[in-house]
Amino acid sequence: MLDARFSPDGRRVVTAGLDPIVRIWAETGEPIQLVGHTDKVASASFSADGNLVVSASNDKSVRVWDARTGQLRVVLDGHQAEVVDAAFSPDGQLVASAGLDATLRVWDAASGEPLVVITRPTSVESVTWSQDGRYLLATELDGATRLWDVSLENRTSGELATELSGRVPYELDQERVVRR
Repeated sequence: MLDARFSPDGRRVVTAGLDPIVRIWAETGEPIQLVGHTDKVASASFSADGNLVVSASNDKSVRVWDARTGQLRVVLDGHQAEVVDAAFSPDGQLVASAGLDATLRVWDAASGEPLVVITRPTSVESVTWSQDGRYLLATELDGATRLWDVSLENRTSGELATELSGRVPYELDQERVVRR
């Protein structure tokens, strides 16, 4: 298992793992299986209303699913390497994704249209939304955590709002991660 998260009402759990199947577990019965990815699934989470699930996979795609039926709603294609995290905006209208292709992306959750692509010098490892949906908090392989303004006025490119000072005690030494 690589990821497991509760639904907003706490009655279901969505899991992602080393196989390409996302599973939604309820209190009773067999899980709903969300089938469509072709490689392991790094993350999966519910929308705030619990009606949708978003999944991020090593197959370079992000997928939005109906959490009640398991039906695929839309595939978000555009990453050039593994996608390691994805999250819905608080209103469920947008999805943000983090990829090993060194991009942070924002998508329209219904149409799959790409709205923002932020290219970074290193892989983007995780992403989460602020409660108001204006900012994305993203961690990167260089150890930094950056806050991006993706509000409507900055929706075309995203704007760096701040870089948090805390860094992990690791650095890249050619192709290896070493402790400082």
